[in-house]
Amino acid sequence: MCPNRRGSAMPDDSHGSRKPGKGRPAADIHIDRNHKQRTRAECEGSVESRLMANATMVVTCSGGTYFDRDYYVDVHLPLALACWQKHGLESAAAFFPRDVNSVDVSVGFYRFRDEASLHAALASADTDAIMDDVPRFTDANVTRMIGAPL
Repeated sequence: MCPNRRGSAMPDDSHGSRKPGKGRPAADIHIDRNHKQRTRAECEGSVESRLMANATMVVTCSGGTYFDRDYYVDVHLPLALACWQKHGLESAAAFFPRDVNSVDVSVGFYRFRDEASLHAALASADTDAIMDDVPRFTDANVTRMIGAPL
């Protein structure tokens, strides 16, 4: 929730109607994670606005006959960081299911500065080097998805 100028939470009706056409253009309206309407100016600099500026690519590896976790963590993630940091990659992390019989054998989170940075990285020639590295640690199906906050 975005604080008002005094730092306390604003009630829904503290600034009157939020509907476009009543003094506020539609582009100036922002719905926060608690489904409350705020103006962009009210939310500028908030933790929520900074988190929403980031874009996350979620990469799952599913199936396959082998997956080398150590290689993925120690070699592949640093390779991705080295190749994509110049395009806005800020962090990369790996997670593995507890259940050894899980269909998904790994989940990787790649956090970029913003969505434009993510797309620039994927469109770069550096992506070929990263994808060419995949067979060195798995033959699983790789799926890339862009995550967005709800």
